[in-house]
Amino acid sequence: MSLRDEQVALTRRRIVHAVAELLVEGDSSALSMPVVAERAGVSLRTVYRHFDDTAALVRSVAEVDDPATRLPLPAPDGSDLCAYLRVAWSEEIQLPHLRAQLRTVAGQQVRAQRRKSQRPYLDLVLDAWSVGLDAESKKRLIDLVQLMTGSAALVELTEVLGESTEEAAATATWAVEALMLHARRTGSIPGADDEYPLDPGTEYGGEP
Repeated sequence: MSLRDEQVALTRRRIVHAVAELLVEGDSSALSMPVVAERAGVSLRTVYRHFDDTAALVRSVAEVDDPATRLPLPAPDGSDLCAYLRVAWSEEIQLPHLRAQLRTVAGQQVRAQRRKSQRPYLDLVLDAWSVGLDAESKKRLIDLVQLMTGSAALVELTEVLGESTEEAAATATWAVEALMLHARRTGSIPGADDEYPLDPGTEYGGEP
């Protein structure tokens, strides 16, 4: 990498870091190109040279600050999901603006971008588990899996329920396995009309 390339990369990191700081402060209305330029200490033209709009800025934070983007994806059959979550969540819980992402509009945009990028992989997961669902049920199942393995679940399990990140990873993995096995065995997902949404007599977990 040439010296110029290194300078370009450094400038980009400064801009992304400025966006992250604004998210930490919780003022999503401040997330504009001029404000980001001022916070990063660069010209507005420089910001536009790297990013087309604020949506691109949000995407950049989603990519840089998501530990999952630096880790190999778990096997679609779920065999290493718990180990994957232990590593990803151990890093994610230390992110300074994790909680800001959960409570601000801009932070929610970051999370929405991550969820969108995960969906093609989750289609592969359903295929690996031989889950046959109609389109609407498949969408709901993916929504639930993302909910159980996302940032909100991490914060709820660790900060509200007092679990360690390792315990939280195990809890989330068990929940995903239970849901996937139920869907594979019944061809549906638990709903409000079910007398027993998850059969209490069935031992869930283990290999699919």
